[in-house]
Amino acid sequence: TWGKEYSYSSPGGGTFGEISTTRHGSKPVTFYEIECSGRAKDNGAGTNVLSGKTFTSKNAIYSSDYTLDKLTDGDYGLHTGRCAFKSTSDGKVTVECDLDGLYELYELKMYDFCNNKVPVIGSFDVELYYCGEWVKVMSAVKPPHWDERVYESIGRAGVYNLGGAKGEKIRFTFTDQSGNGISIYEILLSGVKSKDEAAGSNILLGNTSATLN
Repeated sequence: TWGKEYSYSSPGGGTFGEISTTRHGSKPVTFYEIECSGRAKDNGAGTNVLSGKTFTSKNAIYSSDYTLDKLTDGDYGLHTGRCAFKSTSDGKVTVECDLDGLYELYELKMYDFCNNKVPVIGSFDVELYYCGEWVKVMSAVKPPHWDERVYESIGRAGVYNLGGAKGEKIRFTFTDQSGNGISIYEILLSGVKSKDEAAGSNILLGNTSATLN
C-alpha cells in the first residue's frame, strides 16, 4: 500500500549543493519517490544581457563620433569604440537601459577612459528598476581593482558583482573627476532571465545517485 505523502516548503527558497535525509529509529525506511522543485543558481557566468541593447541619456554626447551605441557595440578602439559626453555643471552623467525582461544580474565589467592612466570616472551608482521602482544596488568610489587593459593602456576594465540582484532596467550615474567629461568604451553585464513566476521543475528527476547509511 502507498504510504503518506509529506510536503515541506521554504518560503524564501534556499541554496543547496546536496540534499540528504536522516532516519530516526531502527526500523527500515522505504521511499517511493522524492521530489524537490527548484532551479539552478547562476554562478555569475550567464550571458551579456546588454548585448544588442541601447542606452538612453538626457546628457549631451561629445560629438556624433561618440554615440551611446558605442557602450555595447563590442568595439574597444581608442577613437572608434568610445562613448563620450560633454562635461556637466555637477559633473554627473546618467545612462539608462531597458533589459527587455526581468533578469538576475551578476558580473558587471566596465571599460572606462583613462586620461594619463587616471580614470575620468571618480565614482558611480547603479540602480535597478524592479517591482515598479528604482532601487540603488551599488555605489563605487573608484574601481576596487583593474584586471586588464584596453588599447594603448588608455582604458582598463573595472569588475564588480551585483550578486544576483533583479531588475528590468538598469541605470548608471557617473561622477566625473577629470572635469573633461565622461568617456566609456564598453559596459558588459552578465545575467540570466529570472523565473520568479514559477517554482521550478523537479530537480531530482534523473539524479539517481544516493548514499545509504
